[in-house]
Amino acid sequence: MKIRQGFVSNSSSSSFICDICGRIEAGSDCECNEDYGLVQCENDHTFCEDELYSLAEGEETTIETEWNGSCLVEACCPICCFDVADRHELKKYLLKTTSVTEDDVLKYIQKKHPKRTRLYKGEYVGFYFIMRGICVTDLLAQLKDEFKTYKNFLEYIEK
Repeated sequence: MKIRQGFVSNSSSSSFICDICGRIEAGSDCECNEDYGLVQCENDHTFCEDELYSLAEGEETTIETEWNGSCLVEACCPICCFDVADRHELKKYLLKTTSVTEDDVLKYIQKKHPKRTRLYKGEYVGFYFIMRGICVTDLLAQLKDEFKTYKNFLEYIEK
């Protein structure tokens, strides 16, 4: 028989990361939007209420009316509307559509920093923007034109 010593918890814990600013919140037995001021859309993008309200400034609709149950509708999510980038999803898209691999980017970085052994979060996507001389808004506009809806984009990167 094994005996566990130390702290043991039967409580469920959750953590949430803002897909826009990267803020991390964690806790036990909590709800994303109620306890930490975070909002989730129907496609599971999570972001700070402050980020959402700052992006919605000047728009005629109010965020409070755009809920579908406990989630923000896709049409009001800044990521689903291609207004703001989810770098994880952009990375999947770029890996699928370009010949540049993560190893290629790491080798390029290692020329300047030989001790580096891995890529940091966001470096692959950042490298693409630098090498192509474009900005994130250019790529988002291209994706919106190409896929029309977030669901079409998601289907493409997931298959």
